[in-house]
Amino acid sequence: MDLSVQGSEFYETPNIDRLASEGLRFTQAYATYPRCVPSRGAIMTGRYPARDTLYGQMATERVTVGEAFRQNGYTTGFVGKWHLGDGKYAPESQGFDVNVAGGSSGAPPSYFYPYDEANRESNQGRIDTLKLEDKMEKRTIRGLDEGAKRGEYLTDRLTSEAVQFIRNHEEEPFFLEVAHYAVHTPVQAREDIRARHEEKFEEEMVYTGDSHEYDHTSETKMWQNEASYAAMIHSVDESVGRLMETLEKRGIAEKTAIVLTSDHGGLSTRVQSSNRNLATSNRPLRAGKGWLYEGGIRVPLIVKWPGVIEGGDTTDALVEGVDLYPTMLDMASLPLLPQEHADGRSFASVLRNPESETGKVLHWHSTSNERSTGDFKATVIRDGRYKLMHFYGLDKVELYDLSEDIGEENNIAGERGNAAEERPEKAEEMMQRLRAWREKMGIEIED
Repeated sequence: MDLSVQGSEFYETPNIDRLASEGLRFTQAYATYPRCVPSRGAIMTGRYPARDTLYGQMATERVTVGEAFRQNGYTTGFVGKWHLGDGKYAPESQGFDVNVAGGSSGAPPSYFYPYDEANRESNQGRIDTLKLEDKMEKRTIRGLDEGAKRGEYLTDRLTSEAVQFIRNHEEEPFFLEVAHYAVHTPVQAREDIRARHEEKFEEEMVYTGDSHEYDHTSETKMWQNEASYAAMIHSVDESVGRLMETLEKRGIAEKTAIVLTSDHGGLSTRVQSSNRNLATSNRPLRAGKGWLYEGGIRVPLIVKWPGVIEGGDTTDALVEGVDLYPTMLDMASLPLLPQEHADGRSFASVLRNPESETGKVLHWHSTSNERSTGDFKATVIRDGRYKLMHFYGLDKVELYDLSEDIGEENNIAGERGNAAEERPEKAEEMMQRLRAWREKMGIEIED
């Protein structure tokens, strides 16, 4: 919900909006996990985290999407947030010829150079160190010292590195992933853009309802009103614009496909006892990062494929992060590797015909209760309009008809005793299939 093309009135994303007008926008695309590392690992491998029981690192024996493209003659590049490890887990060891700033770090101590200085105050008015005395090594941003100027903004610098990669390899097939650290905390933005959004907030924005909602344990932000976060989004949008402009100026835009997506939903929900600043609202979706409600896993997905996609269309086909690997191979007319991307299915047919369906049943499995965002471990299955959630630590089942209840407000699993509205037989049928999937993945849970 952080894009103007998705309905945001506060955030401004003209370049991403343009990309959508030239491509196909998915309205029901999902991250494979509601947190960074497992979701990114799934994109790289085309495998559910539950299949390999890997929620913190990536299995080195797997053939990544980078390796698949490199094996087929592509020069491969990675720029930005990797977050899957260093050494044998690093991008240069996992199929990428060029790696700029990618390592185990999930967020920079500062978005302004020198990026490893942790004492910069965030635009939200606090020092955001995230216990750097314990995590400094993990959060180091490497490889950007050469040519750096004090105060340069990380998103801008990563974009310049990506532009240079394109220029260096424009005469040959290339596969480039640009994974910005933004909009992860700390919330820090260029002052010129932040001030513009602060003025917009004060002079143009009108909000209704409460700014936050509370339940027994958690708090959820309901307004998009953080100027610094809006400015971070704007910088990412500027990056997209610069990359598209580079492709056009180098004369390769018409033979270059672009895929834009995210690894999970926005940070909108926290446990009430947490002091973690909330960045955005995913309204009308429920909850946010960490949760398996729609706000934590439904993500933007826009694909531009010159010569195939006419542009400006949307599709409600169900797709997820593990599907990107085989789809991109398919788009490049490269052989698929089903033994590798075991859970991914190409949706290239949808790109050719937006009215078609994937027919895919989606699954998620989270393994721990998170103290900062307040989520509970769960297994989830989505089949068509219905989504069933089993909070196995709480022995609680929820069923939602997303075609009528996108906000997941009306649990129809049959726990309220309202026969006219509820579907207990559907809940039981989907629960049986959920158990079968857990068994297939080797997940052991006592129901």
